[in-house]
Amino acid sequence: MKKTSSIIRMIASILIIVVGIVSLIVGVGSSSYYGYTRSITYGGDAYTGIQNAAADTANNIAKLGGDVSDHLNTIGMFAGIIVILAGVYMLALSLRDLELKKKAKEVPAEAEVAAPIDTPNEPVGSEDYMIEKIEKYKKLLDAGAITEEEYDTKKKQILDV
Repeated sequence: MKKTSSIIRMIASILIIVVGIVSLIVGVGSSSYYGYTRSITYGGDAYTGIQNAAADTANNIAKLGGDVSDHLNTIGMFAGIIVILAGVYMLALSLRDLELKKKAKEVPAEAEVAAPIDTPNEPVGSEDYMIEKIEKYKKLLDAGAITEEEYDTKKKQILDV
């Protein structure tokens, strides 16, 4: 189940990266789309004062629209970059988690060979011996080397001795 969640997180990370790339492309590509509004001018010599004032207002609104669209495109580009970086970070964390899980399964096997659990420092049946042995199995459980059921079985065996 945990491996599945890591894979789902990796897929989500890749989708986030794709969304960031699309946002970046849209931000860069659409900046030239609205540039045409700057070439349009209203008014002229034949206009009256009111017509020229209206034409100036129309020119200012067209310029403002172009400026706003440029700023929104810039925001879109930065948002795309931030989303890409977040996706890459999430992907790196997912890969690290998978690697740590793989190492956690390998380490206890080596530890068991190096220091067998059944080597008592105290006489078998003493309270210190039982506590020490249960603690060793608990470490293996925490490392993911044994299941909860195996831990409970071993614990019952030790306490029944």
